[in-house]
Amino acid sequence: MDKIDYSQVRFSFIGTRKHLFKDKKYYVYVFDDSLLMGIIPNSQNPKYKIRLVINVKFRWTLKKTKQGWIIESFYFPYKKSAKPLFGSNDDLQRLKEFTNLKVTFENMNSIYQQFQLIGQGSTGKVFSAVHAIEQKTYAIKSIKKQQMKSQLDQNQVQVRYSIIQGSFQYVGFYFKIIGQIFRQFYNLKRNL
Repeated sequence: MDKIDYSQVRFSFIGTRKHLFKDKKYYVYVFDDSLLMGIIPNSQNPKYKIRLVINVKFRWTLKKTKQGWIIESFYFPYKKSAKPLFGSNDDLQRLKEFTNLKVTFENMNSIYQQFQLIGQGSTGKVFSAVHAIEQKTYAIKSIKKQQMKSQLDQNQVQVRYSIIQGSFQYVGFYFKIIGQIFRQFYNLKRNL
């Protein structure tokens, strides 16, 4: 097993996994291509190792406060189920932004409220939507399920994300590409 080089960490934070009798504190380390979580800082054997790839799904849970909506936790895949990790809104927002084009988000409708269809093309639809926390308007692209059936199509979608994200950010209207909006797109690999 390769030694984990913690000097390559993009950012880190402390999160909590809630258990029936006692909550556990986890040290979370975010790398360019992975997310590591362990109960010991800088562990060479962290409990959770998650690759940041497009077929990995995260689910975000929001909580309404007097100041507005915040991200309370996120669910990550582990042994055919999803495990929640709670953290500060700032840390989870940063994680969400960092993983935006690396993983797929399961419940986009809890974070973005769609209000208008902007356009439709051969690969999917583009909607304008308001981010529940930031209250900014974004364009959200949903990709048709059949577009993600092969590795070639997945690679083409990834290239489109990069091009569009880099090209269309301007004052007043923030253009983001989110690969798949609804959970059924995650069943793609299972249905092939």
